[in-house]
Amino acid sequence: MKNRALTYILLVITLFVWGVIACKLSGGKSPVSGVVAPPEKSVSKTTREYPLKLNYRDPFIKIENKPARAVREQVVKNQLPAEKEEIRFKCYGKFKKRGICYYPVTVNDVHYTLKMGDIINGIQLINNKNDSICFLKNNYKYMVKIN
Repeated sequence: MKNRALTYILLVITLFVWGVIACKLSGGKSPVSGVVAPPEKSVSKTTREYPLKLNYRDPFIKIENKPARAVREQVVKNQLPAEKEEIRFKCYGKFKKRGICYYPVTVNDVHYTLKMGDIINGIQLINNKNDSICFLKNNYKYMVKIN
């Protein structure tokens, strides 16, 4: 302890802080605060009745009140829908030539090389994905996996 004066000052500050903490815990008045708490006002309790209007929209129900749509008249066609045919498809891959994808396909044991939009025997190649192609005939879609 080289500097005794500093030690005594720190000791006094420490005792003061611990004294404030002890006063707070014991419920006594703090010697530090010179502010006197204002006396509590007595609140007169008056009862007022407010009518509840329970006609509000429930925020948790997701049903929205939309205006009714005009009913469309559907035209009934006299034609019966064509039955879905049993067609055997097989696709052997795809290759590109000058930026156009071609698909070697077997339809009912007959070999064809098709590109997008080609029609054979009423069957049209309408869509291609990375691993499958889609044909359309009589509003029925046929998906074929590319092997």
